[in-house]
Amino acid sequence: MINEANPASPRQHKDMTATQSLVGIGEIQAVQGEATFICIGLGSCIGLFVTDRTAGVSAMAHFMLPKAFDKTTSDRPAKFADTGFVALVEMVERLGADRTRLKAIFAGGAHVLQCRVVNTHLEFGIRNTRTVKEMIEEYGIEVLAEETGGTKGRTFSVDSSTGKATIRTAGEPERIMCRIK
Repeated sequence: MINEANPASPRQHKDMTATQSLVGIGEIQAVQGEATFICIGLGSCIGLFVTDRTAGVSAMAHFMLPKAFDKTTSDRPAKFADTGFVALVEMVERLGADRTRLKAIFAGGAHVLQCRVVNTHLEFGIRNTRTVKEMIEEYGIEVLAEETGGTKGRTFSVDSSTGKATIRTAGEPERIMCRIK
């Protein structure tokens, strides 16, 4: 498994098994083989999962902000949806994925602040969602499922071995978003 933030060591939650990978803010985790990817507490952030089932390659990223301030100097491109998306695609391609076969699922992009936003520039959930959608369209990647917006945080997970993507919204039970075939 490759971890963009620390390539030598995937981050794992203390209650997770070896095949489960917690994807933290500003991180990308990628694997050739089977794994369960989890983004916990997505508020305005976006969790993006991509897979090439034919190559057996999958990855998840946890984007915090829509656009990098300076695309040439970021030490953690996955903090930003625009640079992180490019890094994610490059990472899965290095593992043998074919960009034309990639499928995507994403979640997050909520407006979790309780105050009324006067400046739309501060609506990070909407801006993050818009940037991810633009990048997906630019790269021609098929979207299998999406759950964005609203006012509550979410936990998003995908088991690459079963193809089951689940979402748990704060205060609600976990449910299946889709099953990747």
